[in-house]
Amino acid sequence: MSDREAVKNLGEENPLLRRWAKRLWFGQVCLFQIDNWIFHAALEALDTCPSAYGVYSEMCRVGARLTTKRFGGSQGPAAFSERAIASLAASPDLPSSLRDALSPEENCPRPLSQIIEDPDPHDPFSASIPAASRLLRQESIAAPDSAGLAWSSLAYLLDEELFVQAANFMAARSDATEYSLADYVDAISPLLKDHRYLPYIESFRYDRRLEKDEIEQALEEMTIFDPRGNMHRMFSKTWSFAQRNGMGIGKRASKNAVRSYTMRGMLDHYYPSPRRWRKRAEIIHPSNVQAFNAIAPYCEVGARLAINSARKPTVALLKAYRAKLEEDPIAFMVLGERFLEFDQQELAAECYERSLDLLPTHDVAYNLAELYWDTDFQKWKATHLRFLKSDEDLGLDHAHSEKNLAYGHIHYGKWREAVGYAERAGGTWSAWGLQVDSYACEGAAEWEASEEWIRQLSKNYPSSSGYLWYFWCKRNGRGD
Repeated sequence: MSDREAVKNLGEENPLLRRWAKRLWFGQVCLFQIDNWIFHAALEALDTCPSAYGVYSEMCRVGARLTTKRFGGSQGPAAFSERAIASLAASPDLPSSLRDALSPEENCPRPLSQIIEDPDPHDPFSASIPAASRLLRQESIAAPDSAGLAWSSLAYLLDEELFVQAANFMAARSDATEYSLADYVDAISPLLKDHRYLPYIESFRYDRRLEKDEIEQALEEMTIFDPRGNMHRMFSKTWSFAQRNGMGIGKRASKNAVRSYTMRGMLDHYYPSPRRWRKRAEIIHPSNVQAFNAIAPYCEVGARLAINSARKPTVALLKAYRAKLEEDPIAFMVLGERFLEFDQQELAAECYERSLDLLPTHDVAYNLAELYWDTDFQKWKATHLRFLKSDEDLGLDHAHSEKNLAYGHIHYGKWREAVGYAERAGGTWSAWGLQVDSYACEGAAEWEASEEWIRQLSKNYPSSSGYLWYFWCKRNGRGD
């Protein structure tokens, strides 16, 4: 089941269960894949249970907005190192070699910091984790069977979590940027030198567009042995590389990914990214929707799955789903899109309005505005402006609406009115923001500003836009 409020209230009523309840509640919130909910639930969970470093991993893995991913990816490694070492130090049954290494350095002949050299003491990754893992593996060889298995298993878990934190860190750092991550790779790789997926970390050293041969070489010997839905970022990055039998590592692993019949496992398999809800790329078999609803009868995501995967819906069926929905803004968005399949614009608009009331997002504001584009430009504009009044933006949603407003005015030849919106989109320094800013200024004959923005676009995003400055100069007969 997935009654979030009941779980949260359990922790409030029973102090002994508060930390466990809050951590479980956070996991339930993550099922909805809604960044604003995830971000605030994470802060609340970490305030109650600071040792729950897995919260950072969930933020980076489930979140779609830059703020959520970057917060989880950047804060997680240091939190894991600090909390894991503190937990080990508090354990009464550690092997003597590890217990001694965890002692205060003034009383310790060989502390953890001397077992493995930290390539970069200033980054958030600590060499203490692989050092503790090494000592545990050494003890596992000499210990009796049961104790040895315990130490070996604990070492494995430390190594795995360190890799997860490293993978999240690199993915968050590489999102929406094109600067080199080679220094981070140099600092992290020695700490993971024996990990089976170290080549994945090494691949972040190279530009995905400009250095494909280097990435191919880095991934050449890697095989994903245990593919699961929660590895979707790894699948995506390695999708077409190191091909064997016509399939790259990631594509092959995705096809062989194991699905577990839990709420999280099923969502990881079918909808690993919140962006998947924007397009019905897969249709879940009705039996799997039924299984999800049997596992989690109180979770509204089940209704979202049913709406999204209905094979031959009718307007009457969609209206019946509408009556069941209460608080899931994505479910209302998906339902609105399905109503449009029957050209039911009024019903779609009602769903989009309800979604915006629950949680203002660019996706829904865009969908609603598009209903008015052909008939009422002022209403189209007002819809985007209404969204811009919303308080919280964890990514670039507001900038996307500014971009839409700029292009909308440009479409009707209102170049000077477009410039203000375009400048605010360009102020994010996103590639598309810089491009619309340059384009609007060009149309408004603001040549100096237009060239500056196109120059910055080519400079900061060379692999995708490096040529645009040259063509701007040729097109306008201006510039350097």
